[in-house]
Amino acid sequence: MWGAKEGYGASINLDFGQPFLKIREPIKSNAKSKRVREILSFRQVIVSGEWHLWIYICDWFILQKGETIAKSILKVR
Repeated sequence: MWGAKEGYGASINLDFGQPFLKIREPIKSNAKSKRVREILSFRQVIVSGEWHLWIYICDWFILQKGETIAKSILKVR
């Protein structure tokens, strides 16, 4: 496992396997928003794994040698 990234709320993203690059070339856009046109005008490069696991809307813990190194607990109202 590598590339662990905490997401929004109680989610986490994990990558497994060989890394590879996802490349999105610049996109010419007619969007009204100058910021959107600017963002799309850049090349986007993301390192991803062969497999990707997304854990969403649940409690989760990551343990290393029996010690909690990261966790998320849902707060229910």
